Amino acid sequence: MAGRSHRLNGWRRRWLRTFWPGCWLRALLCSSLMIAPLSYAMMTQWMQDGTAASVRRSLRGEAASVLGERMVMPSYDAFHVWMPMAAEQARAVLTETRTRGVLVTEPAPFRTETEPGASGMRLCLGPASLPDLTEALHRVRAACVATAAKVSRDAIPMA
Repeated sequence: MAGRSHRLNGWRRRWLRTFWPGCWLRALLCSSLMIAPLSYAMMTQWMQDGTAASVRRSLRGEAASVLGERMVMPSYDAFHVWMPMAAEQARAVLTETRTRGVLVTEPAPFRTETEPGASGMRLCLGPASLPDLTEALHRVRAACVATAAKVSRDAIPMA
């Protein structure tokens, strides 16, 4: 059960109903599967009044000013940017950014291309403060320079 506890599939619902009759909805509401109502209300307000779009534009603008041509902004609304590059370069940049104190997700989960060499880095622009984000972006740029990573528009792992 431990490996599958994060899924709320039919089996788990039946298990909760069997062992805790009437409590499965309460268990769901107490789990991490539900967004806190205050967070949901705040995000709804931000989406309606344009705050979310303003924050996204600001974060993307900061990334563009630091990374320049090394990055590609997704065509959809997102709080991340792409740095397309060959798989070997992406692994080298990943290793280098970690030595510089910046945690970057492995490129593999975001690969959608069937070409073996197509890859890249997906940089989350979310939870850091703007000064911390700027510093991290400078470190990522320095890691790219140190590893001689080149952007490859042919390796963009997105539609």
